[in-house]
Amino acid sequence: LRRRPAQFLELLAEFGYAWPGGIAPEKREHVARVAMQRIEILSDFGPLVAFLAAPPEVSRESLALDKASPEHVRDALDRAIAALSNLEGDSWNQAAIGDALKKAIAEMGLRLKDVVRAYYVAITGSPTSIPVFDAIELLGKSESLRRLQSALERVA
Repeated sequence: LRRRPAQFLELLAEFGYAWPGGIAPEKREHVARVAMQRIEILSDFGPLVAFLAAPPEVSRESLALDKASPEHVRDALDRAIAALSNLEGDSWNQAAIGDALKKAIAEMGLRLKDVVRAYYVAITGSPTSIPVFDAIELLGKSESLRRLQSALERVA
């Protein structure tokens, strides 16, 4: 599936993929660009991007991390909310999102890889998905913050 996003969108259409209403047409090429690198077969695409159309079910257990305590997870989610709340307008892009989250985690004395699974679960409902900074960008600020806050409430 090493194709350009436009070709990939055509393949999805030929495959019969029906885009959920929650994924705006203007975001589909971006979704395709980041998701096509993460799938083996076309039928993997729908489940991989379903979180963009509907919030995932997130449990306290799914937010538990091997290399971070529940207190670190709470702090990481809280700091993510604060960091992302400060991004405005054109700053809402995957690069700025990544920089803000990395800085917030570094201030805790941790590395992003120590807590990134909690961000994946909070945002996508799964420990693996499309790149999490892209997922946050695609969801938009208000929905991303809502999902992080919801995850924080489950851990608290």
